[in-house]
Amino acid sequence: MTTDQKLEIKFDDILFAQDMHSKMIYVNELEVEILRFTGLLDKRFNIFMTRKDTIDFIEALKIADNLNESQIINGRGKTKRIHHLLAFKFATWVSKEFEIKVYKFFMEHYPDIRELGGDRYNEFRQHFLPKIYEGDNHKWIIINMNIYINSTLEKEKGWNKQTKLEYKARDYIYSHIMLDIKRGLKPVARQLISNFINERIDYHFESLKMLKEIETLNSKNNNFDE
Repeated sequence: MTTDQKLEIKFDDILFAQDMHSKMIYVNELEVEILRFTGLLDKRFNIFMTRKDTIDFIEALKIADNLNESQIINGRGKTKRIHHLLAFKFATWVSKEFEIKVYKFFMEHYPDIRELGGDRYNEFRQHFLPKIYEGDNHKWIIINMNIYINSTLEKEKGWNKQTKLEYKARDYIYSHIMLDIKRGLKPVARQLISNFINERIDYHFESLKMLKEIETLNSKNNNFDE
């Protein structure tokens, strides 16, 4: 399996593609949309990158946010991804009309994209995983956990199309796994970390289903009493 997961979002008939983990924008899809929107063949990313203004911008971005080269431009060919601020810069160079489209997209979607997994997910990623799984590949664990939760919820589409029920279920699972870690629960001897987390997901998912059944039963009883 690959460690990069592409999130594709349609906005005003334009497709934006982003790496859901690094938050970087895919250049290939951006160029396709630029060509479709403007019809301008000379507005290629490679040409944009030769401009002194672009080079100066990248150097300033490195210093401002303490970033290295791979955090600004990563990959090659169809997997090339760029920092979202560089994507803004690219859009301003293409055309004012396309620049406005990009700004509107980010104003509407970027806060949600940054918190793609929800607050519980980010707290889990930043605070809890490093404590208990020091030395393990946290990104790999998180990706596998999301895939397993997708499977558990019988969800076929990406999280950008989640329902409120799916969001609540995932939030419940994350928060309770965090509680497991706070209480000191760890994989047993020779147990894979992924298997341990999947076991806890199953446990909490069953607990969630039981709670929903109790809620439904109480609701029916209350209606009957009335």
